Amino acid sequence: MKKFPAFLLIAILFACCYKDSPLLLIITTPYSDNTDNIFDSDEEIIYRIDARSQESVVERLKISSYDKTNSVQILLDSIIGEKNTLFDWPYRTKKYADTTQVTITFEITEATGNERIVSNTITVAGDDIRLDPIDGLSLYSAMSGGKSGFSFTTMNTIYTDNVSDSALIDIYDVPDSLSSELSRCWASKTNLQFARFENFDYGRSTASDIQNAYSISVRDNEIRNLHNDDIIIVGKKNTALAVMKITNIYDEEGVENDRYLFSIKAIK
Repeated sequence: MKKFPAFLLIAILFACCYKDSPLLLIITTPYSDNTDNIFDSDEEIIYRIDARSQESVVERLKISSYDKTNSVQILLDSIIGEKNTLFDWPYRTKKYADTTQVTITFEITEATGNERIVSNTITVAGDDIRLDPIDGLSLYSAMSGGKSGFSFTTMNTIYTDNVSDSALIDIYDVPDSLSSELSRCWASKTNLQFARFENFDYGRSTASDIQNAYSISVRDNEIRNLHNDDIIIVGKKNTALAVMKITNIYDEEGVENDRYLFSIKAIK
């Protein structure tokens, strides 16, 4: 479990300490020595609730959450009926498709009607934030005799000459029939389509970013004129499968070492 950052603890304390008020609400957490405040889905966060009334009793405690997916939800609505109460309350983060901010609001009501409200906002990572790139892949020229194809089944480059099942060849280098030069052209034997993007944030892209970009793209059955730093989204019909970034193209004398060096982030 990630620990709550120290600056959030301080912010909560200052937000709820009123010197002229007989009603006090302090929300802290025992975990306050970590500066990473992005939590995973289905992760437990312990809030320590300290509510005190100097003149009456803490009559009621209400805890609610708000996020863009679920709107407002009541998490706890309890009668306290005590002058002071101190206990730990566990909050378990929900599962979100995208990274989401969640605001947890704590509200106490005194028997006299006085109220104190404290809110705390956390960030919960969406499932799609976990797309890890595979770097350093080399797809060789079709004329080189090297691995000139890529398979999503193996998530690696493959030899295409000895592959009996063309369904494994998702991407391959198209040979230039007129010369031995690197063709700088890819196609697919599994009916994938390609879309080139400029200004696409490859490093921070998530599954939804890739799908959204692919949905509005102009696609083709092959992609030509490949260059260094090209960003290419690959998909089938209306579903994106991956985003690829060409990090270097080696087009040297001869054909043996002609290849594309690339990185790929696949949607699982």
